[in-house]
This record gives sequence, C-alpha cells and structure tokens, in this order.
Amino acid sequence: PEGKVTPATKEQIKRRKDWASEKYPEIEVKFVDKLKSNSEGREVLGELVGHTAKIVKGKAPADAIPHEIVHHVFNVLEAINTPEAKKLMNQSIRAFESKENAVIRIGELVSGRLEKGLVPKAKAWLKRFNIFLKNLFGTPLKTKDADFLLSEIVYKRKGIPAAVSKKSF
Repeated sequence: PEGKVTPATKEQIKRRKDWASEKYPEIEVKFVDKLKSNSEGREVLGELVGHTAKIVKGKAPADAIPHEIVHHVFNVLEAINTPEAKKLMNQSIRAFESKENAVIRIGELVSGRLEKGLVPKAKAWLKRFNIFLKNLFGTPLKTKDADFLLSEIVYKRKGIPAAVSKKSF
C-alpha cells in the first residue's frame, strides 16, 4: 500500500467478510498475522492465493477483502479467455489505466471508498461484468440489464444506421 493505511474496523471486516461469503462462497477469507513483502520490499496487507484471500489482521484497510475478490474476478475472465472476456478486461484497463488500478478502484467501489468522479465508470464496468456472466451461464437478462445495454448502444451509436429512408405510402 502507498501512504498511510487506515485499518478496517471490526464492523467493516464483518460486513466485507459476510459480503464475500454470500457473493463468492468459493473464496475463503483467511486472516493472517503477516504476509511476505512484495518485490520492492513493501508490506503486503492482502493477497489472493488460489481460492484463498489472505488478509493481514489489524492492518488491512476496509477494501482489502473486495480488492482480493476483484483479483479473483479478473482471474476468472483470463481463464474464460473468450473475446467477450478479453473485451471486458480491455475496457477496465482503458477506464482505469491498468489492471491493478482497475482492481483497486473496483475494490474501493465495493467498500464505498471510491472517489465520486470514478463511481460511474466502476459501476458501469461491474454492470457489464454481471451481464457477461448472465450471458455466459444462459441466465435471462432483467429489464434493467437490457435497458443498460440499450443505453450503451444509443450512447455509442453502435449499430444504429446514420440515415433512415422515407417510407412509401
């Protein structure tokens, strides 16, 4: 982490752990005393190892659990490796300038700490990811999902003809 890190409160830890257990039951959240420093010698407060999110107790910030879960999400996209999954990865990198920045920002969004100006970008990306998963598993889209996709098409003017011919009466 860069700068001063405010450790998560017990309430924040409980809320994030409950969220992770409900939304990502395949990921075990494990609290540890310490993790190995990174290659630059900086302290690491959370890491994803396989299907275990290891979090340093008493030191990790409120977004540590969501941050590690988002790493899992990106690992899933890389494993799926379809054109749609690659497109989602590229969209996040374009929006946030790097994969790690995307992981940081989306983790901050989940924990309610994302700066206001980035919230729409992160929410839109999460919405596209959820729609991607629904399509992947054949789950019908809800009206709000279809509305979101339609609004993106209209906004980007993708697939909308430039001119309409006159009808003959």
